Amino acid sequence: LAELMGCDMLIIQNLEKTSNPFAGLISQAKDLTAIQLIEYLEKMDRYDVVDDTIALMENDLYLASRQSSLQETKQDIPQIVTIGDQEQFSEDGTLVQYDAFVLYAREDQEFVNTVVKKIEGEYGMKLCLKERDFIAGLPFEHQAVTELISNRCRFVLPIFSPNFLNSEDNKFVVNFSEALGIERGCRKIVPCVYQQCDLPKSVRYYTRLDFTRQNPYWDFWDKMKKSLADPYAPPSERTDKTNVSNTENKTEQKYLAQLSPKGDLPEKSKSYPENVPP
Repeated sequence: LAELMGCDMLIIQNLEKTSNPFAGLISQAKDLTAIQLIEYLEKMDRYDVVDDTIALMENDLYLASRQSSLQETKQDIPQIVTIGDQEQFSEDGTLVQYDAFVLYAREDQEFVNTVVKKIEGEYGMKLCLKERDFIAGLPFEHQAVTELISNRCRFVLPIFSPNFLNSEDNKFVVNFSEALGIERGCRKIVPCVYQQCDLPKSVRYYTRLDFTRQNPYWDFWDKMKKSLADPYAPPSERTDKTNVSNTENKTEQKYLAQLSPKGDLPEKSKSYPENVPP
């Protein structure tokens, strides 16, 4: 199905590693219609799937037609993903901007607690942790994560360890963030090695924070703070509040459009501060 929708092998391989590849594919294919899905299934000779789901799709289309006016009203309302979004949106109509999205394995929670204590408690920066900050009831978690990383997190802070690499979902987010950084021509990933492990090949070429190799000549936590506070980060990802009318990011659409049968990719662009060479 992904091949019929025009996805390249990298996207397909990443989807295959997730817990629910089909749900991930459908949730990201924003331009896919019910008619197109049926046509693809018929090309695959999966008439059994069409027969099993046609009634459900018809019911969804009926409900969608009844709520069309309500959906038009909601188009200008941004997706509230975190508890902080709820609180801030009710106060001034804006969403929270984060310095970094922390990606980690649950087994490493104790170290992550230390990261939060240092970076938020002592340095006053704002981190986003899925388990702590995401509101319950989000229909598509992968979509919420990618949109948040694309639009409202300056960096992604993956905490590498053997446990981290056991999660295919974590690897998918790292790959997505790498592609985003390459497209924007800026740093997007700040790798942090908590425990020695076999890093992904692409990450091995990054300079990184290594908790296992602390040195008296430099402070690990101070270096993490300065790495997350890069003054040359794109302005759209800085920690000031974002306007609700600009929650969609074209760069994210370019990457995710590969999941859409008709997605037109926007032109590649780079963002650098004035008078600073790339």
